[in-house]
Amino acid sequence: MPEQVHFVHKPDFRLLRKRLCMAAVIGTLFLGSTSRAAEPLETVPFGGKDFTVTETEEGEKLLSWGQLEITRNWFISSGGVFEVQGEQVAVFYSGNGGNACGPKTILATVDQAGRLKTASPPGDCGDPSPAISESAVYFIPWLIPGESQTAYRWSPYDGMLPAGTLSYTPVPGTGWADLATANVTQPMDILGYEEIYKEAQGLLGDDLEDYAIGLAVASEPEKTPDGLLAGSGCIPHACGGGDALIVADAANRKLYLAQQDGDGYRAWPDISAWPEAARQKLALIDR
Repeated sequence: MPEQVHFVHKPDFRLLRKRLCMAAVIGTLFLGSTSRAAEPLETVPFGGKDFTVTETEEGEKLLSWGQLEITRNWFISSGGVFEVQGEQVAVFYSGNGGNACGPKTILATVDQAGRLKTASPPGDCGDPSPAISESAVYFIPWLIPGESQTAYRWSPYDGMLPAGTLSYTPVPGTGWADLATANVTQPMDILGYEEIYKEAQGLLGDDLEDYAIGLAVASEPEKTPDGLLAGSGCIPHACGGGDALIVADAANRKLYLAQQDGDGYRAWPDISAWPEAARQKLALIDR
């Protein structure tokens, strides 16, 4: 029997911020001069005690197990309790609630002596959502073109270990002909075709990853009357500095790329080689 894997999705801080702000307004209306209640926001029975999430007087969230403080942050939430290698594992998310980084995952177990043990993937700026199976918890990074990252595997007995290095790879055997008939919903997806990806590598060289992150926040690309597919995007949490443009000409198998740089932009190939229809799309990344 194939092993069942649970993908545990993390909360979206953008939605959370709206909810927290609304909660703060409602709390102000109803509490008035009354002190903040100390009732837990969440309670998770685990290992003979309770995990609780409470709110401090300063508004921070506090995660405790019984009387033991685990962590405090502006956002803490439970991701559930799962069984891995026969052991109960509690999952929590902790973050500052801002735009810059997603929440960190906290995995908690209780050993045979009744002691709580916790683990998190390395790094200071969030981590991938965990994929939980009966034998291990995997943290598989989402990659952008040109990027490589380490995937991690955690189990109650082995702890957190590197599972290998993943590198972005386009779909093998795909190219311009596939793009011509595809329904592309995100500009970065244009680089997911092997033939086009190789052309982008040739144009950008070592700048590929820095360019691609400029397409991360984007809407659906548009088709021009000339048959060009054009899309633009920006760097997460930093729109207006490093915005990128991609223009794909499937009929002529040509790719035109540009990215904001200082007060202007860089272009691949040189802007003198761009057809007028593609050049007009530079307006999408004008400041």
